[in-house]
Amino acid sequence: MPPRRMGTRARPANPAAQGSVNQGDVRQNFHNEEENLDFHELEEQNYEEGEYEGSGEDNDYNEFDDQDYDEEEYESTQNVEVPGGNPMDQFMHLLRQNLNQHPPPPPPGPNTAGHSAFKAFKSLRPPEFQRSADPVEARAWLKEMEKSFEILGIEEAQETIFATYLLKGEANYWWESKRNLETDAIITWARFSTLFLEKYFPVFMEAQMERKFLELKQDNMTVAEYEAKFTELSRFMPEFVNTDLKRSRRFQQGLKQWIQNRVAVLEITDYASLVQKATIVESGSEQSQKGREEKKRKFDSQGGSSVSGSFPTKPFK
Repeated sequence: MPPRRMGTRARPANPAAQGSVNQGDVRQNFHNEEENLDFHELEEQNYEEGEYEGSGEDNDYNEFDDQDYDEEEYESTQNVEVPGGNPMDQFMHLLRQNLNQHPPPPPPGPNTAGHSAFKAFKSLRPPEFQRSADPVEARAWLKEMEKSFEILGIEEAQETIFATYLLKGEANYWWESKRNLETDAIITWARFSTLFLEKYFPVFMEAQMERKFLELKQDNMTVAEYEAKFTELSRFMPEFVNTDLKRSRRFQQGLKQWIQNRVAVLEITDYASLVQKATIVESGSEQSQKGREEKKRKFDSQGGSSVSGSFPTKPFK
């Protein structure tokens, strides 16, 4: 702000020396001094308002200037020029620049969920499989695997991996050679089961098992032994045992004839009840047979002396 310029009021240094003072001149000088003061105050006010407006214009100019700078910077990144002017070089330069700004994500960590599932699978202690001349054992091994998968809820993509881990010796060599011939990256459990049964349970063996089941009789077996064999072979003929009634009738037809006669009159349609009743009949018959044999032995051991001593030795006249 410029210094305020104050007017000076003329005063006679010595009125006596000046003589008499003119009153009109004094009033005129005082009026001129007041006008000078008002002019300087108005000038200062205009200066301050102009300074404020000027600062606002400067701020607006700076904002536009910054915006223009950002747009120029963005355009410069979009129009990168590589020495030589080769479009391929420009593309590679932009690609490298983009990779530097956005690096690829890190590789995934280990599959902890799969490890936990395999650990749970091994905790069930599933049986290993090497080779077996008995096709029933091969089929039973498959059933054990499927039961473990169902209990643990193993994912379909993991079933074959877990099961083939248990193949040992000859079975493992067979699978390694067979796996190399498969074109699919993931071998489903259905596909593996088909290949496994073709190797260890071929069609002609399955036909033999079916015939054995249809011809199965108790003969010299106990009811318990007959029931175990019946259960083993019935897996190859599910259409004959898919209901409790069918299973009961097929089992009853294979019992010894005298046991059939005892249980037939009871008209049992529940399989478990039929097996239990046949076992009781067999056990009761065995006890009766043992009792009869015991009595016969006693009779034979005592019969010679007691019978001969009770009759006279002399002939009748």
